[in-house]
Amino acid sequence: MSREYPEKGAACVQILAEAAGSNGMVGGQVLDMDGENEQYHLETLKRMHEAKTGALIQAAIAMGGLFVTIPETDQTALADFSAAFGLGFQIKDDINDVTKTTAELGKTADKDVIEHKNTFPELLGLDGAIQALQVEIAKAETALNELTVDAAPLAEILAVLKA
Repeated sequence: MSREYPEKGAACVQILAEAAGSNGMVGGQVLDMDGENEQYHLETLKRMHEAKTGALIQAAIAMGGLFVTIPETDQTALADFSAAFGLGFQIKDDINDVTKTTAELGKTADKDVIEHKNTFPELLGLDGAIQALQVEIAKAETALNELTVDAAPLAEILAVLKA
């Protein structure tokens, strides 16, 4: 990739570096660790997850967008989709942590509760977390509907949050 498209390769490195930095995954992880045994407000919880999970998903979609020629409106819709999907993915993970078994998850159930992590079900209750997930799914669907390119692959990814 970098030999054929050096500018795009450099842009990918920049996007990933920003997603991983202090305003991205590293900053989100700091918020996560600082928040143990302390209850965050909803906006702080959202910011933490947007910086962690959301930043990585946004970076992946933004990097893919560098290699296609699409209108600016589609770039905006992709950014909106990835932001909503990233937060929705984390909300779904939080819900699964308290509603599924260790065998179903493939990881320790209730781990976030045990480790005193801030989660959407803890802050909003299970019903509130499910409603928050539905809001993010609706935002992602709206973004997909705004695309002028084939959105089927992203719709398949979004289906994960609906399951």
